[in-house]
This record gives sequence, C-alpha cells and structure tokens, in this order.
Amino acid sequence: MERKTIKIKEPSVLMSEVEYESLQETLEILSDSQLVRSISEALREPTATRRSHKDVFATQIRKKGETKI
Repeated sequence: MERKTIKIKEPSVLMSEVEYESLQETLEILSDSQLVRSISEALREPTATRRSHKDVFATQIRKKGETKI
C-alpha cells in the first residue's frame, strides 16, 4: 500500500476508498476477540484437514435440498 502524507493544518493521509474500506473491515474483525480466537484456532488446524468455504456452503445447500446456482 502506497502511503503519501500532505500537510494541511494537521498531517493527513490519503488512500483509496477500497483501501479505507479494507482497513475498516480489518479493524472490525480485530475488535471482535471471539472471532479472532476462532480464526486463530482454525489456522492451527492442519492444512490437509481444512475445508474450503465452497465445500462448507455446498454441503449446507445440499442438506437444505436446494439446487446449486
């Protein structure tokens, strides 16, 4: 991420809207200690036993009897 500062009255930082939204999402996640703990536990699982989000959601869709989109 490229960072540029300019001095107006106070030092300021300019960034793209996408970068700003990404930063906001990161802060939201990091402020939820239960979510951070859950992510940490998931990352400690062996890679070979992890399931992708596509597998998880496909299984939930099949259980509900819905068709795949």
